[in-house]
Order: sequence, then C-alpha cells, then structure tokens
Amino acid sequence: MVFLIFINIQRVILDSITIRLLFIFSTYLVNIFEGKNQVINIMNANLIDSLVGFIKEPLFHFLIVSLIIYAGLSQQQQSIEITLDEETVSQFLEKFSERSGRQPTAIEVANFKEHWITEEALYLKGLELELDQHDSQIRQLIVNKMYKLIQDTIVLNDPEDQELRAFYLDYGDQYKSPDQFSFGLVRLDNIEDPEEVLSKLNHAENQFPVRWFQNKNEAYVQAALSSVLFEQIQSNSLNPGWFYVRDDDQYWFLKVTDYVPSEIPRFEEIEARVAGDWKRLMRQNEMKKQLEVIVNEFNTDETGLNI
Repeated sequence: MVFLIFINIQRVILDSITIRLLFIFSTYLVNIFEGKNQVINIMNANLIDSLVGFIKEPLFHFLIVSLIIYAGLSQQQQSIEITLDEETVSQFLEKFSERSGRQPTAIEVANFKEHWITEEALYLKGLELELDQHDSQIRQLIVNKMYKLIQDTIVLNDPEDQELRAFYLDYGDQYKSPDQFSFGLVRLDNIEDPEEVLSKLNHAENQFPVRWFQNKNEAYVQAALSSVLFEQIQSNSLNPGWFYVRDDDQYWFLKVTDYVPSEIPRFEEIEARVAGDWKRLMRQNEMKKQLEVIVNEFNTDETGLNI
C-alpha cells in the first residue's frame, strides 16, 4: 500500500516538473531560432535562476526523498529466484532408488519438488529474518560442515616403510597387548575351615564346581568379578596351586593356570594398523594447521573472558 502511494506521488511530482522544464526550454529554443541574441542572454540568466530556485523548493526535496524510499522499496520487492537444479533431482532419484528398489512415480517426483521448494523458501525467509543469528544449533551445523569441508580437502600420500617403522617405534606402547590370565574359580559360602577346602582342591579339584576362564584380561576380570579378585589373580600369577580370598561370608578359591604378559606385536603383524594410525595422526596435524590458518584470518578478542 505504501509502495503504491509513493508511486502515485512521484507521478504527480514528475508531471509538474516536466511541464515547468518544458516551458522554460521551449521559450529558450524559440528565442534561439528567432535570432534574438540579446534575449538569449537574458533567457540564459533566467534559466539558471529558475533552475536554482526550483532546486531550493520543498517540492524538489520531497522528490529526492521519495526516490530514495522508492529505490529501497523496489529492492525489497525484488523476489529471490529459487532454482531446483538437475543435480538435486538426480540425487533424489538415486536415493529413492536405493531405498525403495524402484524409480519414483510422477506423483512422488512432483511431491518431492513441491516439498524441496517449500523448504528452500522457508530457509531463505529464515535467513532474511536473521534466524541464523545467535542460534547455537545452526552455529554448530555450520561448524560441522566446515570441519567436513576441510577434511575433504586433505590428501595424504602413502608413507614410506621407514617412516612407518619410525612411527611404530615412537608409539609402540599403544599396540601393547594387555596381560592375560587363565584361571579356575570356586565360590563357597559359610564354610568353617577354608584351609581344609584348599587342601581338598589341591588334591581333588574335580570334586568341586570349578569355573574355568581362558585368556582373560584385566577389564574382563574386573567387570565379571571384581578388582579385588583381579589383584589377587595378578599377584598369584606365578603360584601353581589354589589360594583363597575372603569377602564377608564368602570364600573365593582361585587357581591361575596360565599367564601371558603384555607384549608389543612385531611390526609385520600389525603393519596395516600402524599405517591407519599414521594416516589418522597426519590428518589431525594437517587439520590443525588449516584451522590455525582460518583462525588467523580474524582478530580475536578474549578480554571478556574472566577465567
């Protein structure tokens, strides 16, 4: 409504200006053709005076302001074109075929197009309303997309054998296998003489309901039993006989049958794993470098942090 009012006002003003200017210049041209030089000089002066006087008029000032407002309103009225390109449609067809095992019908394609255009319009309108400002979720989405974009640009060459072996020596401890224990376990409640039970176990363990565990590490023992029992198993790993641990009214009888200490596998056994870890570390280092380049493009101010 405001837009139309300004258009009509401008038309009236422009018509008035046009009439006045046509009158001034037509008089000037008539005198030129009639050869009245002395009149021409007078008309030149009158023309300049008329133009200067017109520029000083409030009507001219209002015209300038209305033109500026008109330009702003015209800019707002310009519609942003939404383009559903061929690549987007092709991606939809491909994903639909993978998910459904068939090509979509014409109705399904039309529904997709309508849905996509609606969401794109909502997205653009949201940007126009600055809904992306100060929104932590949108901020995190953009950050994640930037991480992905940087990761996709990182290209690593295959490492040389010497470089992999040096990496293996530097980070060998992370490939060390944990200690492994094989042991037997008997739990008995409310017994009067644990030493007697211990003697019987050492002579005839098959008479007891023994549970045998093979090649179990610390994490398994602590999860399945307890950290206390693991400490006893670890401290008695070289003891060939049965021993017991009391926990309240319960007695745990244990016997370690095998102990395999932790060791670092040979390079040839884990070469593929070492290569994967090397690439992962190199990618992290390259990512860090590129992030530093991006951060250095901005001036950072941390004076507001009271940490």
